[in-house]
Amino acid sequence: MVQQQQPNPAHQRLGLAALVAAFAALVALGISAERRIDVAEVARETPRPDDVLLASFPKSGSHWARFLILRLLDEKLDALTFAEAERRMPDLELGPARQAFNRGPRGRVFKSHQPWRAGAIGTAEHRSVGGEPCAAELKNMDWSQCLCPNCPERWRRIIYMVRDPRATLCSFYKFQTQLGNVANTSSYADFLRMDESRYGFDWPKHVTSYLDAAADADVFFLKYEDLHSKPEATLSELATWLGTDVTQERLADVIRMSDRKAMQRAEEATGTPLFDQLYPDARRNGFRLVREGSTTAWRDECGEADFDALLPGWREAMGRLGYAL
Repeated sequence: MVQQQQPNPAHQRLGLAALVAAFAALVALGISAERRIDVAEVARETPRPDDVLLASFPKSGSHWARFLILRLLDEKLDALTFAEAERRMPDLELGPARQAFNRGPRGRVFKSHQPWRAGAIGTAEHRSVGGEPCAAELKNMDWSQCLCPNCPERWRRIIYMVRDPRATLCSFYKFQTQLGNVANTSSYADFLRMDESRYGFDWPKHVTSYLDAAADADVFFLKYEDLHSKPEATLSELATWLGTDVTQERLADVIRMSDRKAMQRAEEATGTPLFDQLYPDARRNGFRLVREGSTTAWRDECGEADFDALLPGWREAMGRLGYAL
């Protein structure tokens, strides 16, 4: 009878160790490859040094600023629809714009309503580390809206459009009501207490985030009221910041072609494709993106809310921006 050879425990241990080592090597190779992919994708999600971000709290006049800036940068650009403006200056809060971010010429300009905050995270990073990219305190915002490149803290050149919060929030209240995001029965004071009145942060914190960011980035504060009271001087200063030469004649044309009536005609002619797609019934219910554009209409439309109680810090933020109360 042939005696069956018993397994050698030492050989078993060596075989198991080799198997574990081989598995670890494969895992490490996979992680290394994933990290290399992440590095490349993070680079594609990171703004170039000469890219510009137009940021604002909603209803601060960023669509008006978008028309003005595009015409400052392209002296041949006269007729401009909302669809063309979106193509030329994409809104990074929307998925397709983020996905196409790595394409395009130098000196690109993009649009966002994101607050400036620490801890930017991109799609590649989100996939590798998991978890929600938005901080818990960000209100009225979908998690995907926080993904880079829609992360202002990675941008070095920012135009921050700002407007008196009493006008901004009154316009935002009307806007959200027309879109059906806020019930018609909700009062203005009720709205100011809702998450729907915030975009990331409430107005004072949103503004302060950019005021503080100016220590790390080149931030041009573009005031809505200055565009009304001294448009030529304001746009001339902005053109210099953008690094483009604009004649006085061109400045006058830019102002005329981008005024409220011209933008209203563009909206009536071709609509606002992004909003019309997202809210197909809103226009039939009276929604208009371009409204009065007044600096004082808020007094009659919404009245004097108790901002000191509802928006602590708003006076200090306005003071830092140079507004006189």
